[in-house]
Amino acid sequence: MLRLMKKRIVYISGIGADRRAFSKLDSHLGGEAVFADWIPLESNEEHFTGYCERLISKYGINSYDILIGLSFGGLIAQQIAKKLGNKTVFLISSFRNKSDLRPLMYFGLKTGLYKLLPPIRIPIISEMIAFVLNSKNRESKKVITQMMLDTDFHFMNWCIRQIAVIDLKPEYSENFINLNGDNDKLVKEWIGHSGLTVSGGSHFMVNDKAKEIASKISSMLNP
Repeated sequence: MLRLMKKRIVYISGIGADRRAFSKLDSHLGGEAVFADWIPLESNEEHFTGYCERLISKYGINSYDILIGLSFGGLIAQQIAKKLGNKTVFLISSFRNKSDLRPLMYFGLKTGLYKLLPPIRIPIISEMIAFVLNSKNRESKKVITQMMLDTDFHFMNWCIRQIAVIDLKPEYSENFINLNGDNDKLVKEWIGHSGLTVSGGSHFMVNDKAKEIASKISSMLNP
């Protein structure tokens, strides 16, 4: 196990995921883990910034916390850092706005096709989402399948609507580090010093390649 400085690590999962997505990463990193689980929406029209502020309040997140955000959770982490001034932020398989997504995903958001998604679980849609996560690891597939069965599709629709309109690229700090997999079907690889590529990494590489990701994070926290 890699031992980090005694600071809290706040984990924020992606759409359709929960703390189970970070189980391997947390076991490799150690430290004091805080899993910022999703909280119920106040309304279907709740504002993104308001939701982030409620997460800050519920989990007592402060500017000294290390933030690790997965996919949509990375968007949340960026907004929290914008609000609190966190300097240590790691994004895994994440994005700043819809332009960081692969062309098909970008097209669906740009044209409004995402509005056709139903707010209830439909097996074929769950299978499509699992395909996008594209994990080839048998153990990871079990985790993905179980999380999809537990997913709140009403909340998922709200998250997708936020991705369609939120743009945090202007606020993105060079201190933030984004780890992308070169086999990610959802998010494009970032070009620049703040983006690190994980060879063979899928959108769910946080589980598939947890040891490698933990090693990269630890080397930056404990140079």
